[in-house]
Amino acid sequence: MNASIFLFLLIARVAFVKASSADVEELEARQPVDCSRASYGYKFWRAYQPVGIDHFYTWDNMEMAKAISGSGYLSEPYQGTIFPTQESGTIPLYRLYNPTTVDHLYTTSTAQKESAAAQDGYRYEKIAGYVYESGICPNTVPLYHLYSYAGTDNFYTIDEKEAASAAARGYTMVGTVGWVIPTYDAHVTSR
Repeated sequence: MNASIFLFLLIARVAFVKASSADVEELEARQPVDCSRASYGYKFWRAYQPVGIDHFYTWDNMEMAKAISGSGYLSEPYQGTIFPTQESGTIPLYRLYNPTTVDHLYTTSTAQKESAAAQDGYRYEKIAGYVYESGICPNTVPLYHLYSYAGTDNFYTIDEKEAASAAARGYTMVGTVGWVIPTYDAHVTSR
C-alpha cells in the first residue's frame, strides 16, 4: 500500500473515531424520560468565592465542605435537585474550570465543553451531575445561566427574580442550561 494512502486512511480513521465518540456520548444521554425517579436526586449546592469572583456548584456535600473550608467559598442557597448518576431522560451537566480567570463553567453541550477546553483556557473536571434536557417532567424548573464579562463569572440560578437581579448588576442572560427539581423531598444524604 502506498504510504500516502495509508496515512490518509489512518487520519480518516482517527477523525471518525473522535466524531463517533462524541456522537455516542450524545446518543447515550438522550434516553426516554421517566419522571418517577425525580425524588432520587440530591441538592445542587452553590457557593461563592468573593476573592476570585467564582460560583461553584456540586451535589457532593464533602466536596462543598472542602470548597468552603479550604478555598474560601461562602455557602449560598442550593439550586434545586440534580442526579449524581444518569437517570432515564437526563443528560450530563459538565463542569469545567479556568484557573487563569478563576471560573467554573457548567454546560450540557458537548460542543461547548470541547470548545471551552480547546479555546478558552478551561479544563474539563467531571460530570457535575445529570439534569433534565427540558421541562418535560412536572414540577421541574429551568436552571438559568448568566455570565458577567466584568467579573468573568458564570452564574446559575433557578430563581427568576435572582436572575433578573443579577442581570441588573451586569450579568448577561446566556440561557437555560437544563431543568432541575426545585424541591427536595426524599433522599437526604451526607455525600
